[in-house]
Amino acid sequence: MKMKTKTGFKLILNGYGLKWIGIFPSKNSIGLTWIALFFIGCSSTKNIPENDALYTGSSVEIVQTDVSNKQKKAIKRNIKQIMNPKPNSKILGMPFKLWMYNLGSEKGLGGWIRRKFGEEPVLFSRVNVKNTEELLDNYLENRGFFQVFVTSETTKENKKAKVRYEIKTGPEYKIRNMYFPTDSTVLGDAIRSTMFGTLLHPGAPFNLDLILGERIRINTILKEQGYYYFHDDFLLIETDTTIGNNSADLYMKIKRETPVEAKQPFKINDVFIYADYHLSETGQDTSMRYAVKHQGYYVFDSAGLFKPSIFETSMQFKTGDYYSRKDHNATLSRLINLGNFKFVKNRFAMVYDEGETKLNTYYYLTPLPKKTIRAELTGTSKTNNLIGSQITLGWRHRNTFGGAEQLGINLFAGAELQINGNFAKTATYRIGGDINLSIPGFVIPLIRINTKGEFVPRTNLLVGYEQLNRQSLYTLRSIRTSAGYIWKENIRKEHQLYPIAVNYVKPLNVTQLYLDSIVKIPSLARITEQQFILGSTYNFNYNQLAGSIKQTGLYFNGLLDIAGNMYGLLKGANWKTNETKTLFGAKFAQFVKTEMDVRYYHQVSSQSHWATRLIVGLGYPYGNNKEMPFVKQFFAGGNNSLRGFRSRTVGPGSYRASNSGNTNALFLADQSGDIKLEMNVEYRRKLFSIVEGALFADAGNVWLMNDDTKRPGARFNSRFLRELAIDAGFGVRFNFTILMLRFDFAFPLEVPFATTPPDKSVVINLAIGYPF
Repeated sequence: MKMKTKTGFKLILNGYGLKWIGIFPSKNSIGLTWIALFFIGCSSTKNIPENDALYTGSSVEIVQTDVSNKQKKAIKRNIKQIMNPKPNSKILGMPFKLWMYNLGSEKGLGGWIRRKFGEEPVLFSRVNVKNTEELLDNYLENRGFFQVFVTSETTKENKKAKVRYEIKTGPEYKIRNMYFPTDSTVLGDAIRSTMFGTLLHPGAPFNLDLILGERIRINTILKEQGYYYFHDDFLLIETDTTIGNNSADLYMKIKRETPVEAKQPFKINDVFIYADYHLSETGQDTSMRYAVKHQGYYVFDSAGLFKPSIFETSMQFKTGDYYSRKDHNATLSRLINLGNFKFVKNRFAMVYDEGETKLNTYYYLTPLPKKTIRAELTGTSKTNNLIGSQITLGWRHRNTFGGAEQLGINLFAGAELQINGNFAKTATYRIGGDINLSIPGFVIPLIRINTKGEFVPRTNLLVGYEQLNRQSLYTLRSIRTSAGYIWKENIRKEHQLYPIAVNYVKPLNVTQLYLDSIVKIPSLARITEQQFILGSTYNFNYNQLAGSIKQTGLYFNGLLDIAGNMYGLLKGANWKTNETKTLFGAKFAQFVKTEMDVRYYHQVSSQSHWATRLIVGLGYPYGNNKEMPFVKQFFAGGNNSLRGFRSRTVGPGSYRASNSGNTNALFLADQSGDIKLEMNVEYRRKLFSIVEGALFADAGNVWLMNDDTKRPGARFNSRFLRELAIDAGFGVRFNFTILMLRFDFAFPLEVPFATTPPDKSVVINLAIGYPF
């Protein structure tokens, strides 16, 4: 069709290519002239050989069927996925990649354009219409349409070709009865015992995928009953569709060629563990020369690297147990999760013992280097013009006391500097280190706990020290220690319990300059408070997406943090009456804190999905504390929070800090609260190549539990919804597989702490990874 633009030139829109007819320059036409010139020669059929055509795709029409419209749409959608070849890809309905291919050439710059941005035309000569008809016929027969009829019609015009497939499905057959094997063998009895959980119910539609799933279901059950050599391919399900009324009877049989060993369950005989195995070894593993028997296991460790007892917690079956694939996989996972072995492999061998055929089990473990040293250099860049770097030196011993204990010692030093602004000479320096000992299993005095599953629980002991010096302002010295346990129920559920968690922060060398600044900005005093936290923490994490290929699921993280409770109750501390108490000469913290982070991810298509997050946090200070300790409070704003606001500048409540909006201020006080509410929603979509796009909105704030005369409007109240800070924006992300580089551009929409019309200019966030 012809188009006449208002800028004075004519174009002919030929398919997806624009051909130049003429140009009549005018003052406003220059920009559009360049756009038109871009498409010169971009006809989508430019490089199509003679006697061929560009394949533009196919359509599928179901003209006769008894199924519902919903099922009809599902059939068409599934058929589209299995049909090949696919036509050239399109963006906004236009084949840009094909255009780029046609713009290019074989060599030079044109060749680079083709390889980098182009897509070779899909020719109709690659389409086998007859085979596609048979493919559709087979697909529908496998889904119970045994009277299906498929025809096709090809249309060619202007060197383009498309195919229309017409389908008459006929009636959909239903399952009338499902018959299990009737023989009296041990295997037949075992298969019949699974029938109550069958997927093939009377009245269910005939579906080959369902039949294959039924075989896999039975095989999974048999694997837990000792049938090590059985396979789902040994099951045959025959179909009788001659019974009428569009119904089918199914008959399950055991194939005649099923080997004898697959028809019997096996018990475990002996378990052999080679703890110092090397892949280069080719000798036989029948010698018992270096074997040490421990709790029924034979451990071979000629170098004496490991205590035999560590394997007792990893082995999930013992001599005399029936083989179980679940226990088999759990044993391998536990050995790997010990963190001491580079390679873990095993094999099973049939042996004849006491008139019975059993399985000998062999595990071959290749140790990792016992000691390692690593050095790590990291760089940081922040939105308040602070840049910095940190170097970390780490030493690890993977088998400290012979029981697979992991001892790690880390030392670090770092610095941050403001590169421009009024106080470019102000720097922050950090030095410190920590010692962490991780022991397999639960270490509890006088109590022994044995666990099942794929993951070995660990007992962690940690001691750390850090000194932070902000030049010309203050120095903080902190000591932390903790003792607790980490364990997983499965790949999706993790628990962390630390009965002992101590954190002591003491200010040193607070300068007069900083003390004078506190008078102007009272919240600065929170940073240099002495803090002594003696408490316990529990964290539960559930991730429905872990170990799943699906991109739709729930994520939940819950935290409970308590401090100073028992001792504080005994001492009778009460900040309201100025009766504060000390421990070892220091005022100790008293609070209860809980936080929930709930996220839901929904996959819209293979290229896009929604991500939502809700954070609710509540801290209740009492006894010695009017507010939560600064290091335990909540914050809002920043790259992974409210992106339309700078890090930790939101709240509390409607309070406005005196340095708000001053990006060059020497003291940018973090705004903290005892209560937090945050909501985020984000639509993510892959655009092309490694580039992804996003649209997002954030809302949230933090509040104090009690009144603070120095921060009016900071206390939580019934108008909290009106005090939510809100922003929205868009993002561009570059997915390099090993990391995600993220640029988010956010605009503040609601600023609850502004007393004058707020600055709603764009806030640019540069970060690594998704925000949540």
